[in-house]
Amino acid sequence: MADCSLGHSTTSIHPEATPRSAPAARLRTAGVLVPHCARGARASERGAAAIDSTRDITNLVHLYAERVDEGDFAGVAELFARGQVSAEGDPRAHRGREAVERFYAATARLHADGTPRTQHVVSNLIITSDEAAGTAECRSRFTVFQATDTLPLQVIVVGRYEDTFARDADGWHFTSRHIRCDLFGDLSQHLLIDPSSLPGHS
Repeated sequence: MADCSLGHSTTSIHPEATPRSAPAARLRTAGVLVPHCARGARASERGAAAIDSTRDITNLVHLYAERVDEGDFAGVAELFARGQVSAEGDPRAHRGREAVERFYAATARLHADGTPRTQHVVSNLIITSDEAAGTAECRSRFTVFQATDTLPLQVIVVGRYEDTFARDADGWHFTSRHIRCDLFGDLSQHLLIDPSSLPGHS
């Protein structure tokens, strides 16, 4: 039997010189006998690539939350240098680094410490990727907590992110994020815009 560690296919062997069980242990393709362990190795490589992609995409999703909570809108915009951000109810799509940074600077309030005094908790990530195409999608839920000098710690908004990603020589990056807000609390200390203009806000 071929050594799995070699990673090579074997040449065809005369049936009489091969144990009867050999055909069950190998895959015949175009006159070449390939060990089952080679198929397993390739499957393992694909599985490892998918795991790596899931990890990298998860990190991007959480890096966004970290940068927003730090008030680092330039850092948020860097994540979308080759992508766009949109929000439910707003027909505009903010594309590229400069447009995304302007969008966050115009809508999110920063307090005396230079942060929005928020904590974004992102959960329920569902990631699907096409390793061959180098594309992926992710759906997730977000819960935003806030506390300021005048606002006790509380949940101020709950919603969903719908993201797409692409992979190039530098790795995975955002191509789009669409934001849907589902439940609202007190947004008076968080937004620079009128919260009543948000879809679903009463």
